[in-house]
Amino acid sequence: MQSEARAEEDCGRARPRWVHPYDDARIIAGQGTIALEMLEDETELDVLVIPIGGGGLIAGNAIAARARRPSIEIIGGRMRAFPSMWNAIHHEERPCGGATLAEGIAVSKAGALTLPIVRDLVGDIVLG
Repeated sequence: MQSEARAEEDCGRARPRWVHPYDDARIIAGQGTIALEMLEDETELDVLVIPIGGGGLIAGNAIAARARRPSIEIIGGRMRAFPSMWNAIHHEERPCGGATLAEGIAVSKAGALTLPIVRDLVGDIVLG
């Protein structure tokens, strides 16, 4: 959260365009191309298991995969140390924090755009 506040502060001074790393419609749409490629290469896929940080990757893939194959099952994988999306979906307040090698999923807050997509299209979230 500190890095996001700093980035927004820097954007205010320098006037660049802030693109959120996961909670941006274009980022979400771009991530969805992964599912399209997988479904093109493996026409029999019926389940996608996708890691969840703030939700951009899984949201984009869920939208694209369901558009191509409405019956496909989408499952999210989440670190126990950073259960932000789990907390948001299940209305819980498990603590977030700890060491990780996967900084991209070390997110303490689910995205405002991604949360309703995950809620609607992801069948389950597994904590590991």
